[in-house]
Amino acid sequence: MRVAASVSSAFRAPTFNELYGPFGSNPALDPERARSAEAGLTYSGALGLARVTAFVPRTRDLINFVPPTWNATNVDRAENRGVELSWSGTFGGFDVRSALTFQNPEDKSTGLGLRRRADRFGSLSLGQARGAFDWRAEVLASGPHPDVHVTTFSRVIVPGHAALNLNLGWKPALDWKLSAKLVNLLDKDYM
Repeated sequence: MRVAASVSSAFRAPTFNELYGPFGSNPALDPERARSAEAGLTYSGALGLARVTAFVPRTRDLINFVPPTWNATNVDRAENRGVELSWSGTFGGFDVRSALTFQNPEDKSTGLGLRRRADRFGSLSLGQARGAFDWRAEVLASGPHPDVHVTTFSRVIVPGHAALNLNLGWKPALDWKLSAKLVNLLDKDYM
């Protein structure tokens, strides 16, 4: 068992395009400044590696794009409280990896959820190596998230989705590997 905690700060200056680019620029943008706190518990043993991590990043002047002009603006205060659960190990001869995140990305000035950020998302993958060949199938899933309608600019909720990906690999020599990835194998429509 391992217990870990951290506190950090971050700074992100606006990019040249956000300040002066041809689409949605704003030379009056302030840089983003953030403070984050994180605490976690990790178990490593016969059952694999399990981790629980709680996080709280708080951001001032988050850079965001606002319709209908799509100009870059600063969100005064944003906060995202959440917890991430993950497990990886071996089950039935397969290498298994899973992760699940629950969060609450919020514009603290308005109380609304931040656009294009789901409250929950996760992944599950199953893989195996056989000699020089290996494969991994993964499902990536996301819950619904707020966004802006493309023509009316009203706030909408974009439905959640899940996609299946497949990775195939072959090692013809010790230091060489050829791989292929098939993304969205079931041709699922999502935004």
